[in-house]
Amino acid sequence: MADSRALQGASPGLGGIRLRGGEALRATHVHPTSQEWVMTIPREQPRMSLKPPGCPYMEVEPELLSVRVDLRAGLMVCTWSGSQEIAARYPDDEFAQIQSRVQFVS
Repeated sequence: MADSRALQGASPGLGGIRLRGGEALRATHVHPTSQEWVMTIPREQPRMSLKPPGCPYMEVEPELLSVRVDLRAGLMVCTWSGSQEIAARYPDDEFAQIQSRVQFVS
């Protein structure tokens, strides 16, 4: 059985490239019953928006942060984030009031 920590990383040269969804992944010689395991990251991106205090909701660009694959369970977990550039840091009490919406549409 492979230690999953050995598989957490990108091939040389790919560490700075952001995934967008739809990319094909191929794992070879890492599963006990299959020589090759091929999967595709879903193309569907979430719609994300933030609402700072006193402002309307503003749509933000989703960014795919990580893709975790559990070969034994046959699962892929994609972690997305969204952010908005601001002119100055919010005080903690105002930062706590920021609202967010995330919606997956297919």
